[in-house]
Amino acid sequence: MLKRLLEVEPNDRDTLLVYGNLLQDHRQDRRGAERLFERALQQSKDDVSVLCDYGRLLQAEGRNLEAEDKYQRALRLAPQSEGALRNYAALLHDELHNVAKAEELYKRILEGNPSSTAKASVLCNYARLLQERKRDYDAAEEYYQKAIDYGVMDLRAMRAYAKLLDETRGDFQAAKRFYQKVLQAKQPRRLPVRGLSDADVVGCGQANPAEAAEDLFKVACERRRRGEGDGAERLLELLLETDECQVSSYRPTRAVRNARH
Repeated sequence: MLKRLLEVEPNDRDTLLVYGNLLQDHRQDRRGAERLFERALQQSKDDVSVLCDYGRLLQAEGRNLEAEDKYQRALRLAPQSEGALRNYAALLHDELHNVAKAEELYKRILEGNPSSTAKASVLCNYARLLQERKRDYDAAEEYYQKAIDYGVMDLRAMRAYAKLLDETRGDFQAAKRFYQKVLQAKQPRRLPVRGLSDADVVGCGQANPAEAAEDLFKVACERRRRGEGDGAERLLELLLETDECQVSSYRPTRAVRNARH
């Protein structure tokens, strides 16, 4: 349908943007998406939404400086744009490692009146920044708890929070429910966490259950090498439980069983 619409109106901005996001997010056709975003920008070089979505595509491809340019242009045009602020902060945090600037943007969003989508994303990302970059575990846990109270946490944040609870706090039982939720997710999305229910997912996260299982397996093997047998055994048992229930796309049964012997 979108193709037909573009045949009728080849320069329609809304159709170009929707189709570009469809190609990027669901078809994994970034080349096609980029061509559409370029066409949309030709219609209006100062379109903040197009700049933000184009920047997100460039960031996904690792073209970080080009992505930064798009976000900066968007913010010059609309300094309070939630999409530009949120995406740029994540780029600074995860890719460019500019912790001070990322933290400034996260705080700027939270001090305003963000939408529910922006607030959920920023609470998770800011918690990860405090944990991973600043090693401020108390503050990180405070923001993870805010995300939980708010009702939504993405899989990447769940993985990080589980690691904090397990490795920093030494509370595997508290960490286990977050490990399980990540391993049992069928798609890399943001999950409701109030009560860790099985309600419908909303939004989109940046993690993958198979990657989480792979990471846990590596952590278990590393703990075993360090002589932390009990900690390794707990993680391996968790992976076996998940795999045998066939709820994760990762199937480590043979490797896990071998590692336990």
